[in-house]
Amino acid sequence: MATGPKLEKRPADVTREALESNRREQLLAQARLTRNFPSVVQRDAVRKLVLESVWSGACTLAEILEAAYDDHGYRYWELWLFEPLHIYQFAELLALDAAGTEGARALDRYLQQIFERLRAAAEAGEPWFIGDTYPLMTETWSSLALRNTALAVRPREAIAWMCQNPNARHLVPGTLTEIAGSIVSVNAPAPVVSDSVAAASTQRRGAVAPRRRGRRPIKFEQTTHRMRQDILEGRKTSGMLKDMLEKDLSFAYGVSRDTARKARKTVVSEFGENYNFDK
Repeated sequence: MATGPKLEKRPADVTREALESNRREQLLAQARLTRNFPSVVQRDAVRKLVLESVWSGACTLAEILEAAYDDHGYRYWELWLFEPLHIYQFAELLALDAAGTEGARALDRYLQQIFERLRAAAEAGEPWFIGDTYPLMTETWSSLALRNTALAVRPREAIAWMCQNPNARHLVPGTLTEIAGSIVSVNAPAPVVSDSVAAASTQRRGAVAPRRRGRRPIKFEQTTHRMRQDILEGRKTSGMLKDMLEKDLSFAYGVSRDTARKARKTVVSEFGENYNFDK
């Protein structure tokens, strides 16, 4: 059976493919380099690489996260959950993942879907918004993105709500869904048991009553966040934090010495004792 002549690639096609391949390797190499960054600095750098990869189509979000973290992006998503996020930044993080291999052409569509779900949450009076939700309920998502609104969300609570909402859970990355499940189980209220019943049960077992678990250490998370920001914005160096007396550290951050000491240990280990953001 005769076949037609084999079509050869035009020089322009070869050049474009070579450029795309080179850009892909550059982005993945840059992602691997971020492994040497402090955790918060790495998180922000990786977000920029993800955004660039979606717009260029050179590689996927999954490839960027695997190159940077080698854990399917679990650490990346976890690092976004413990501080308030501007509403557009929160929506963009989710939309970048939802767009997936569809690329930049799908980004606006997913942003619109996410803002519609956020608007529904605001109208329902969900308590995890920070700031005035009126613009969210009255303006289009594109105009809201352009205006200088201070509206933010508490991302852990927002993600947990989206995962429980059948109209929104498809917009949450799979890894975030797993993390949200852990958050819900940790924060779920313990069964109410009267002291007399608990004491009687303990006596029957002849065991020491277990300590009740409280909420996650919010003060610790807030303090580590403030310490990181002090370093990143040049107000302190990690060396200055390390050398501060515990009583001064406690006073500066308005927490107990124990919380201040643990937060400092965490932050100094992330940045290194001699880290200075300005140098």
